[in-house]
Amino acid sequence: MKYIRRFFAAFIFIGTLIAIGTIFYLWNYQPEPERSADQETEKRAISGELRHKAFDKNKQHAVSHGKKRLPNQRRKIAIIIDDIGEDLKPLSALLDMDVPLTFAILPYCTHSENAADMIYKAGREILLHLPMEPYDNPGKNPGRGALFVHMSAKEIRNQLDENMRAVPHICGVNNHMGSRFMEDGEKLTVVFEELKKRGLFFVDSRTTPASKAKELAVKMNIPFAERKAFIDNDNHYPIIFEKIMEILNNPPMGNGENIVLIGHPYPDTVRALRKAVPLMRKEGDEIITLTKLIQLNNRMISKQLNERNDELYEIP
Repeated sequence: MKYIRRFFAAFIFIGTLIAIGTIFYLWNYQPEPERSADQETEKRAISGELRHKAFDKNKQHAVSHGKKRLPNQRRKIAIIIDDIGEDLKPLSALLDMDVPLTFAILPYCTHSENAADMIYKAGREILLHLPMEPYDNPGKNPGRGALFVHMSAKEIRNQLDENMRAVPHICGVNNHMGSRFMEDGEKLTVVFEELKKRGLFFVDSRTTPASKAKELAVKMNIPFAERKAFIDNDNHYPIIFEKIMEILNNPPMGNGENIVLIGHPYPDTVRALRKAVPLMRKEGDEIITLTKLIQLNNRMISKQLNERNDELYEIP
């Protein structure tokens, strides 16, 4: 009887230990977290789901896994970072990247001149990010130094000159906002006349589909390029990253393609570019300076104009 009582006592003791251990395990157990959207996007991109989507059969060759693009598929890409001038921290992060980025500086910001000096010393290109009148002004304020359609030609020239003094070392100009101003050919002509005198190029940010910039640039022989896409309208890393990948997945137009992408100094944009740039280069795309891209564009435009003139004067 004594042994039976000891047996039951031991049994109860062991059972109690097991129960306590089970409760402790369950209390501290945490399920494995689901993969975040950021991780999932990166995983899909690296594995090829984003980079190697099958193109439509009617389109040109798809990019094959592990192979660079064919010569007629390779792009030359220039990347502009807009709205520089307020915070130097993201600028420093962008300058640390081994990428020939171009920086568009707003005039009269807290650090406009300091930013220009930093960028210039780092050997990168600088644009004046020229504020222009948007359509729903004053609802959208383009900021100090903006050009408005009510200004006279003299007022436009004076304001443009002041803005250029506020941002040193520039090699060109692109528009900040400006949906209304960019549609006014007469006012835009005044701006282009001043750019031509100074040997500067113009990049159309394409804030309106009715922009007169390209038409005037060809007519006035102004070095010119236009934005292909804004990469960070939605300021969220996985969306920015996927946007860049989608652009790369689209087959190029004609024999290669020269494209301008515009982003902003957001931490998520910096992060997305750090991840995307090696993938671009792996596919055979080349990231070049904006100056080089515009030179290539001008040669292409000149060739097209010459071919058009040859057709006009062709003897039947």
